[in-house]
Amino acid sequence: DEEHKLIRPGQVVVDLGATPGAWSQYLRRKFAPKDAGQGGAAVGQLNGTIIALDLLDFEPIEGVQFIQGDFQEDEVLAALEAALAGRPVDVVVSDMAPN
Repeated sequence: DEEHKLIRPGQVVVDLGATPGAWSQYLRRKFAPKDAGQGGAAVGQLNGTIIALDLLDFEPIEGVQFIQGDFQEDEVLAALEAALAGRPVDVVVSDMAPN
């Protein structure tokens, strides 16, 4: 992302295999208001949407919508589609690995 600037404010990003949350935390900081300061956790309204999915439980991150389950299952895919509310996904990030 630093080289190619793939993640930009205002985007809809899906984080597949999100646990433990490093990508979602990174995205949270990228979408934080400019006046949120440097370092530490970003707070406040985000300029972008982050939807995280994983089979495993996920420690809540402010502003990140979490869906637990396998995105290949109809029920989980329906939950993702509902969260997207018709918006297209701009970027998918994933560092999934088998348990």
